[in-house]
Amino acid sequence: MLISKHYKKKQIPNDVVKNLSKFQNQSRFKWDRKIFWIIRMTMTQEIKLTTDQMKLMSLFQNVTKATARDCIEDEKRDRIIFVVNEGKMGLAIGKGGAHIKSLQNKIDRNVELVEYNEDPIKLLKNILNEKYITDIKISERLDGSFQANVEVDGAKKGVVVGREGRNAEKARILARRYFNITYVMINSKEQAFEW
Repeated sequence: MLISKHYKKKQIPNDVVKNLSKFQNQSRFKWDRKIFWIIRMTMTQEIKLTTDQMKLMSLFQNVTKATARDCIEDEKRDRIIFVVNEGKMGLAIGKGGAHIKSLQNKIDRNVELVEYNEDPIKLLKNILNEKYITDIKISERLDGSFQANVEVDGAKKGVVVGREGRNAEKARILARRYFNITYVMINSKEQAFEW
């Protein structure tokens, strides 16, 4: 069975196994849900941080009074992406964006925030602006990797993708880092972008 196969490969917490067994015993259960649980079980558990990233996270906590879950330095776009725990986004931003502006002045780089979620679909919605997304599907590719297909309103695709693909690149980085999703496709009825 699906559960026992993955349970033998990796040590999975008992609560996850119990949740999976609930789904496994149901006669009808969506393929997307199976893939979600497979991705969750194979999530990259070890995220290694450099000393510079740890210093940035400490500075972030001192300035914003919110704890950063992760820190990604994107040299290509000259920005630092902080991942904050669910529900702590307002605290991290501060009134009128004061905390973020102060942090940007101290480190002299652009700072972007993302609210973390254990569900890959919700995390992608948090990254890409949920109000313009109509649907997200996660599928397995022929090579065994996973792909997220994000369907957006055609008139707002530019907002979702971001200037020079900033948001799409951020979604790809975080989806790969947390859920081993190697491709993020942003589709509308007109055309598709792959990052």
